[in-house]
Amino acid sequence: MSSAMQVQPYLFFEGRCEEAVEFYRRALGAEVTELMRSKDSPDPAMTIPGAEDKVIHAMVRIGETTLMPLMKTFFSPSFGMVADRFGVSWMIYVASKTCIAGA
Repeated sequence: MSSAMQVQPYLFFEGRCEEAVEFYRRALGAEVTELMRSKDSPDPAMTIPGAEDKVIHAMVRIGETTLMPLMKTFFSPSFGMVADRFGVSWMIYVASKTCIAGA
């Protein structure tokens, strides 16, 4: 029996979050499920002076879309790497049972 794997990366875009979210929406059909700007923070200390309209938190769902080709390696049954247009390097892998057990 196989179990479904859920990946929830938390990424930083150094002031370009809104642009990144829009890119992923167009390129991958990502659905924006949450978006909070600095000015909307429930904690006034989190408001960034001069950057009130900057996105400080967003959640996107990509459904069943495959992000990159995955391959088997000596350390993982599924591994892949890609760099997006924002310079974010993604490395995704599924830990093998022997790695988890420390064998």
